[in-house]
Amino acid sequence: MSEFDGHHVVVTGASTGIGLATARLLARRGAHVFLVARGPAKLAAAAADVGREGGAVAYCAADVADRSALLAAIDQAEQVFGPVTGLVANAGTRAAACVWR
Repeated sequence: MSEFDGHHVVVTGASTGIGLATARLLARRGAHVFLVARGPAKLAAAAADVGREGGAVAYCAADVADRSALLAAIDQAEQVFGPVTGLVANAGTRAAACVWR
């Protein structure tokens, strides 16, 4: 059992780099991971990759700079896995925050 078992974590900027590596780690530790990134093709490939680590994975293509698109992605995440308990805000040039509930 891991400290992430059963947690629902949204990871932005999740299709490459640090976001993808973080999503893999969270999935490996049992979190339900919801991926958000701009590029649908890269995002679908990332979701397949993260899914091989374990846990449950879903995704939505959205630009976090677009407020309505981001809110729609969060709504979809909560429809899939329930309330969000963690957020890794990794997208964009100023992203560096992790928030846990």
